[in-house]
Amino acid sequence: MANSAYASQSEKTGVIGNWKSGKFKFRTDNSSRCGRHFRTATLTNTLGAANTTLVSNIIMRLLSLTATAFLVLSILCIWLVRSRRVSYFVLNRNAVITVNGTRVPGRVLDGKSTVIVTTEMAGKEHSYELRFEGDTDFTGNMGNVVDCHEWSAPRLRVLIETRDYPPCMRQEHSESKGWPLINSANGMEFITADGQTVGLMLRSDASRLH
Repeated sequence: MANSAYASQSEKTGVIGNWKSGKFKFRTDNSSRCGRHFRTATLTNTLGAANTTLVSNIIMRLLSLTATAFLVLSILCIWLVRSRRVSYFVLNRNAVITVNGTRVPGRVLDGKSTVIVTTEMAGKEHSYELRFEGDTDFTGNMGNVVDCHEWSAPRLRVLIETRDYPPCMRQEHSESKGWPLINSANGMEFITADGQTVGLMLRSDASRLH
């Protein structure tokens, strides 16, 4: 009776097993293990959340620094352009270059009052600087062309122009000042020192070329 009463009381108080054999466990043991697992899981989650927050903060700081640097650089570029300390050329994909009436590979960089024309012939590149005077006289002269000699324009979509760059020759005497830039029916053209006629036209006008 006593054992039955103890067993009944054990069930009520949480004792499981046989008292005499010493093989019994408290249900609170399972609770302890669950508690330890819970604390471990909580600690892991806390560390994971802390790492995620740290990474997020680093990314946000990097983005903030990048945005600030971009803003400062943009303001600096705008100031340089507005103050006319520097200018820039932009690649013109709608322009076509011809030599002696035949279309040739090359690149055209457009500036405010200057154009850089680069021809690619026989594996060699040669650049010319076209400077516009703003009007055309009765002979069709609309500017002058300067030979860039050893320098050729880099393969860039945007090229910065300063007082000394591009380094094409700009001396005042007529022999090195360049050749006249002539307004033609399809666009503009000039004759180089070796007698070749270099033309520049729009892609829509080049459809008539053979």
